[in-house]
Amino acid sequence: MAFGTRHLVIVIGALATAAALGLGLSSVDVTSIANAQVETPAVAAETFKGEIVLGDAKAPVTVIEYASMTCPHCANFHLKDLPELKKKFIDTGKMKLIFREFPLDALALRASMLARCGGEAKVHSFIDVLFGQQMNWASSKDPLAALSRIARMGGMSQQTFDACMADEA
Repeated sequence: MAFGTRHLVIVIGALATAAALGLGLSSVDVTSIANAQVETPAVAAETFKGEIVLGDAKAPVTVIEYASMTCPHCANFHLKDLPELKKKFIDTGKMKLIFREFPLDALALRASMLARCGGEAKVHSFIDVLFGQQMNWASSKDPLAALSRIARMGGMSQQTFDACMADEA
C-alpha cells in the first residue's frame, strides 16, 4: 500500500512518542463497556475472532499495533496518544489501526480473551477499560477475580466469563 512520507513520519513519530512517554496512566470509565449497544454473548463460542480494526477499512494508511494487555507502555499509548491519533487521522478516514494481541504473559492472554468474549461491538470498549484500569487488575492479589469484575461491569455474566477463560481455542 502506497502512502506519503508525511503520513509515515506522523505514524512513526506517534508510535515513538508512545514508547518514550513511559508509564503514565489515566482513568477510564468502566461504564463505557456497558453503554455499548449490543447483547451480551450467552456463551464463549460467540467470541469475536476477526481483526480488531479501528477506523475505515478503506483508509489509505494502515497501522498494525502489537500490544500486550499487561504492558504499561501499551496502556500509555492507548490512553495518551491514541485519542489524538484517532481524532486527527482515524476519525477523518486517513488511517485505520489494526490491534493485534501480543500477550507477554498468561494474564495478558486472559485479558485479551476477555476483550474478545465481549463480542465485536464491545471489543474496543473492553480494550479501553482494560488498559485504563491495568494498574488495578494486573497488580491485584487475584487478577482473574478483578477481570471477572470488569466482565460483569461490561454486562457479561459470570458463567460467560468462566466459559471464556476456559475456551482454549
